[in-house]
Amino acid sequence: MFVCDVLSEASITNFVAEIAAIPGLKLDYVVINAGVLRYPNRATELSFEEFAFHLHTNTIGPIITAQKLLKTTIPIGTIVFMSSDSGSAQLFREMEDG
Repeated sequence: MFVCDVLSEASITNFVAEIAAIPGLKLDYVVINAGVLRYPNRATELSFEEFAFHLHTNTIGPIITAQKLLKTTIPIGTIVFMSSDSGSAQLFREMEDG
């Protein structure tokens, strides 16, 4: 099993290097599942650090992981991103998201 902490650039780099070292590897699907939802989660109550933590975990880390995977010679079919509902641009829940 491979582990990748999307909050750590070193972890992302090591993960991609481990995957890229597998001879003849071909990936039909890559699912990058990284998401957090801490409360309070209202825009009027989030601190800078809490908001940055959400963005890095739900968005930035997964995108950088995909970017580094795509820079390898591994043939990759489809990359799918999955996050918590706090990363949703369509599913607004007033009681959670404020």
